[in-house]
Amino acid sequence: ALEYDPLPDGSTSTRIVNAIAMLEEPELASRPVRALVARYRFACSFHEADPAPALRAAAADLDAALQFPVQLAYEDHFVRHVRGQVGVRLALALEEARPQEAEDVGAKAAEDLMWAVTQNVAAYGSHLSLPSFLIARAERKARVNDFEGARRDLALILEDPRLMNAPQDTREQAAGRMHQLALEEGIRIGEAGRLESALRASVSAAPQQGLSWLVVALAAKRMIAALPRTALDRQLLHDLLARLHANQPDSSRSIEHRRQHQSHVAGLTMYLARDEPALLGTALQDYDATLSLHDGLDAPPELLALRADCQLQNAKRMVTLGQDVAAEDLLEDAAAAFLALAQQGAGQGQDSTFRHDVAFSKAGEAYHRLAGLSNLDAHVRTAIDCFETSMRHGNDSHQVQGLLGDSYYRLFRMTRSGSALERAIELKRLARQRGGESRENLSVSGRLHHMKWQVSGDERDLV
Repeated sequence: ALEYDPLPDGSTSTRIVNAIAMLEEPELASRPVRALVARYRFACSFHEADPAPALRAAAADLDAALQFPVQLAYEDHFVRHVRGQVGVRLALALEEARPQEAEDVGAKAAEDLMWAVTQNVAAYGSHLSLPSFLIARAERKARVNDFEGARRDLALILEDPRLMNAPQDTREQAAGRMHQLALEEGIRIGEAGRLESALRASVSAAPQQGLSWLVVALAAKRMIAALPRTALDRQLLHDLLARLHANQPDSSRSIEHRRQHQSHVAGLTMYLARDEPALLGTALQDYDATLSLHDGLDAPPELLALRADCQLQNAKRMVTLGQDVAAEDLLEDAAAAFLALAQQGAGQGQDSTFRHDVAFSKAGEAYHRLAGLSNLDAHVRTAIDCFETSMRHGNDSHQVQGLLGDSYYRLFRMTRSGSALERAIELKRLARQRGGESRENLSVSGRLHHMKWQVSGDERDLV
């Protein structure tokens, strides 16, 4: 009656409740009657805020039904199949409040469902109840690092001949979840070889419902962190990037899930772009896509800094390609972004985990390179101020000292200020003493001393 003749005022359910209440003991001593009552209670559980009481009552009715003689259409396999369905739903209802009971109830439910399939594959082999429960149980096992137990549950769906007729989308979900298990295990163990093997399998597999591409992206990030750059298979990384671009999460996923996915994609693109500058444009698009998911909310400073650095690297490439106008636009944006982040981080003091000292040096580099295109005194002076601020905050590496020396050199060329030249020479000397002995650093140092000799005429400046 509930299924075929539901009345909008709820009177159908009332009629059934009244009919059950009228049943007397001799009438209840019947397998069909107890099974039908159980199925009614099972149906009611889907409309209850707390379904557990109705499900417990249904399970009790089914236990009783199995004690009575078999009747046509109510064979043991049918009753146990229904009891398994009830047990699966009860296990889910108890999962949060009573996890151990949920596990026990779930194990009994799986036993009932598998027994029914064994007895009548034609009737139950294509049913969704058992494979859906096995997938859910595998996920719970994976959360507590029982990867072996999770694999056993998924393998039943994929390999047990009794479940070969399970719905195709469910089998695909189980296959995808099996790949994801290998990735999750690799992430938690941190073993690079296992991560690489799992990632290869994920890339080569057909698209599957149960595989979270966010987990794939995180596994790729962990593999990159665990292996030397020279040991990484770049073709694998390119294949992963292509699959991640092609499998963007849709709007049904949480906004945080989509942000994390896109952020990992941008990071992987930028990693590859370090050695393949042609990818820098794609990396910037990926960072822009990540920022668009913040919907006007304040984006994390780390993300803004990564995007600004991508702009800076893009600008360097544009200069080598002779595209100075495009480079200048990128440098202006990067310089402004780094400076704003640095000042904001410095204002937060000890409460900030953001490296504002590094942001100041990055702003200095962007303004220094911008000055090379604009030839504006203001840009080079801002670069000097940013570098010196970075050094005052403790970031006094030879790279920062060398770049600051370059900025003073540029200021000297603009203003012919002797003090700027002296400061450039001193900073290059300090950078060399701290390990900055690159060919470029030595070349600029030699040029500076030659310029000083041209001004002073003192041959000691050539030594």
